[in-house]
Amino acid sequence: MNLPIQVRQQSHHHYCKAYVFHSWWLVWLGGTVVGTLPPLTATIAWRATKPSLTPSVEVARRIINSKVSDDQDQRVSSPFLGKRVISSVVTTQKNKYSQQYSEIWQGWKTLRGGCQESKNVTVPQQHDYYALRHGQSLANVAGVIASNPQVACSQYGLSELGFQQAHQAGHDVVTTYLQNKSRYKGLLILSSDFLRAKETAEQVLQVVQQHNQNGNNSDVISIYQNSVIYEPWLRERWFGAWDGTSDSNYAKVWADDATGTDDHAEENHNNSVESDNVESVVSVRNRVLQGLRAYEQRLQDDCEDTKKYMVLCVAHGDVLQILQTAYSNIEAHLHRTLPHLETATLRPLQRPTPSQ
Repeated sequence: MNLPIQVRQQSHHHYCKAYVFHSWWLVWLGGTVVGTLPPLTATIAWRATKPSLTPSVEVARRIINSKVSDDQDQRVSSPFLGKRVISSVVTTQKNKYSQQYSEIWQGWKTLRGGCQESKNVTVPQQHDYYALRHGQSLANVAGVIASNPQVACSQYGLSELGFQQAHQAGHDVVTTYLQNKSRYKGLLILSSDFLRAKETAEQVLQVVQQHNQNGNNSDVISIYQNSVIYEPWLRERWFGAWDGTSDSNYAKVWADDATGTDDHAEENHNNSVESDNVESVVSVRNRVLQGLRAYEQRLQDDCEDTKKYMVLCVAHGDVLQILQTAYSNIEAHLHRTLPHLETATLRPLQRPTPSQ
């Protein structure tokens, strides 16, 4: 069968799109999806640089495969679907597929506050900020993406190794504080309210409290409000349709991140088929910076001119990886170019010096 196809190179996405013009072909494709005609086998496209399917195409094929099979045992057998063809077929199924996430996504938009990120990101610097990723979690062990607050606030806590890691992280916090105690007024522990982060922060708090009981008065660490403060804006990035699936799918989300830009992250998030309801990198960075700026002002009112707080942010891999981009003066979508933050690892958040 000879199909009229126009191929245009798209250098930004590193692949070529197949455009199908005849309406009868689209009718044939629609018939294929609902199972009234044989499976689609003839759509042709060429990859410019990558041998495997792009994440966006894989997402669209998965949507078609999983959702159509709810009503009939049919599968789309095409090795590749052009994005325009996908867009004409998937709209109805995509809306149905996304409906279950709407409530959660509305919650994330509330946390975002609708704030807009400027070209030159202003980061809190009046105090010393540290990122601490949670210890190994049961989700890490199971290889599952757990970003739904309705689940992760009460499930997927730390593994046995994760508790050990968190305890050691507490000692790392104490050591770091004492090395700089002459300029510190106290320690502020902020944490995501996801269970794995809460249990990590609680281990850190216990280690600091034990240190205060056993140490001399000169080494006592003053804990802000004498407790951990849990903030929903430190929750894990919302992974949308990927939530609850294999953590191997992180790579697909990161690949989409890397091909975007910060300027268009929100637009792409709201309108693109390939976003798959994943929270944009700009949204993640905005909500965390907004929360930290509020504490920056609150702490400044509480400090002498020469004193500052050590502020510990106990959170998640993507959230902290993206937050680091603001302190590293790079765009948020480039977060995977920074060194990977391992579980229970303490890392300072600071602007690079001119020599760096």
